Amino acid sequence: MHLTVVTLAAPCPESAEMLAQSDLVGVLRAATDPGDPLEHISVQVLSHRVTLGFFMAELPREHCMLLAYAICRRALDTAPLLLGWTIAQIATATSLDLSTGNSDKSW
Repeated sequence: MHLTVVTLAAPCPESAEMLAQSDLVGVLRAATDPGDPLEHISVQVLSHRVTLGFFMAELPREHCMLLAYAICRRALDTAPLLLGWTIAQIATATSLDLSTGNSDKSW
């Protein structure tokens, strides 16, 4: 299983504070396609941003990153809940430095 971490940036601080984790997971699940190998989504809401963890079946790292990006892009394009939000960073767990949050492979 692979973990891809996506950071979404809020358009304003109030947007992140009003976002319920369960609502966001529902929006992201609705943005997946039936054949997507997504196992689990974790959500951490912080001031001005949301960190998402996409746990996927065994796939090449680049494919996991592209799939996480596609799911987020569909959610941002269709969900009123995410109006004005942007994708700030995408990284895989294998390239993520958990002590700093920095990645050697991010977009």
